[in-house]
Amino acid sequence: MKSRMPFLGCGLVAMLTDLGGGLLGLVGLVGLVGLVGLGGCASQEILPDKVKVEVSHDPPGKSCDLVGPVSGSVSTIGDRAEVAMVHLKEDAARKGANFVHYESSSADGSGLRGTAYFCR
Repeated sequence: MKSRMPFLGCGLVAMLTDLGGGLLGLVGLVGLVGLVGLGGCASQEILPDKVKVEVSHDPPGKSCDLVGPVSGSVSTIGDRAEVAMVHLKEDAARKGANFVHYESSSADGSGLRGTAYFCR
């Protein structure tokens, strides 16, 4: 999700908090805290549909860094394991990964788990 105020970045937050103890610094800091609460200092979200995520039973190569656990599931009766796989890949992409070491699934295929990595 993009910030509502792209011109108000975290760098500006740091700059204004360094103004010191003067009244202007205090007023600026109080106003800034309110604005940051509305706009946030979040990084730009990765769009999962734009990232190619490879899933494999084989462990990742040596040029891969651990991102963390990922999962995918379906809750509607009739959804297939393919939908759970899409959700697994979306979870990995949101976390910045491009490779998932697939580890386990539920008996009916409605839940998948793995470990995500970023490979160069």
